[in-house]
Amino acid sequence: MLSVDSAQAISGDLDLRSDSIDLRVTDNKLSRAYAWGPGGARAVSPERTITADSLDVQMPNQRVSEVRAVGQAYAETAPDTTKLRSEERDWLRGDTIIAAFDSALTADTSSRPRIRELLALNNASSFYQIPSNKGPTEKPSVNYVRGKTITVSFDNQDVQSVLVEEQAAGVFVEPAADSAAAKPRPRPGAPPTRAPTPVRPIPGRPSPRQHE
Repeated sequence: MLSVDSAQAISGDLDLRSDSIDLRVTDNKLSRAYAWGPGGARAVSPERTITADSLDVQMPNQRVSEVRAVGQAYAETAPDTTKLRSEERDWLRGDTIIAAFDSALTADTSSRPRIRELLALNNASSFYQIPSNKGPTEKPSVNYVRGKTITVSFDNQDVQSVLVEEQAAGVFVEPAADSAAAKPRPRPGAPPTRAPTPVRPIPGRPSPRQHE
């Protein structure tokens, strides 16, 4: 099944858009989708968006198992708002990105396949936010890395590790402490503190140090 000119295909929670989309069906179920075109291709789900020059989506039994994004690949993920509050999104980019999902069927057939791994190949870089152990309202730490390949592993939708191979470089940034909050505040009704007045000698009299 081939669709051209501003094509769109929706299967479950996956919204696939591109200039051209080729859908493959097995046993009356969508099993694979190819998307490409001058305007690039985009796959959108509630948790993340993947864009590239072309996409190859494998979905046996209509459950996404793997997405291959080729050419200027970019994947961004919305952070878990129960763990951190941020207007930024986590992202990964590279010449090619391979997203692997846990597509095994469970008792809850309505549950979406969970991301298991993201692999970026060639000219890879990533930006991930790490929740503060003080709670979701605190600013997160930031981990930015780049290298030839980057592998991001997930557990229960959370980033567990970021592995960088060859030409690795990066930076880990923690939020600065609030210096204003660290200053002690005066008690209500307490007199304001003042700097001590220096002792000046009286003309014709010895200074306190001379008197001692």
